[in-house]
Amino acid sequence: MTAGTACILVAVLSTIAGYSFARFRFRGATALLKLLLVAQMLPGPSIFLSIYLMMARLNLIDNLLSLVIVYTAFGLPFATWLATSFLRNVPLEIEEAAQIDGGSLFQVFIQIVVPLSKIGLITVAILTFVGAWADYAFASVLIETQSRWTATVAMAKFITDITVSFNRTSSGISRRAD
Repeated sequence: MTAGTACILVAVLSTIAGYSFARFRFRGATALLKLLLVAQMLPGPSIFLSIYLMMARLNLIDNLLSLVIVYTAFGLPFATWLATSFLRNVPLEIEEAAQIDGGSLFQVFIQIVVPLSKIGLITVAILTFVGAWADYAFASVLIETQSRWTATVAMAKFITDITVSFNRTSSGISRRAD
């Protein structure tokens, strides 16, 4: 649930932001894109404490919403860069022709630009989903209750000091079934 929600949020927000960077000229656009690149270079574990304290202040510890927020925040910079590059490849002439035919900016965006760049946007969604699905670190820090564990955290619990339950890990059967 958390990976899917973050995937949808990142796909929508990065598409809108990427279109803005690709089509509109505004002061500081290049600097803002570079800032997004720098934000992508920040390693997640270096800010565990800050994120934990922020989520504690918002009363979101042991809440799946905290994971959605973190996954969205960490996925958005790269997804925006990727979406911007895909959306720049859509010919401007097609958009201008649609606007001459009476389409509003929103209609042109939804009916022309998004379908033409769907392969890139699907790529953004897949990369975001895989990144959120495979996350162990933030899920293990922010989620404490066993019933709310993500699949990655639950599978890691099959590894103990004495043994590794390969059969349960491979099949994905929870410990709660005992």
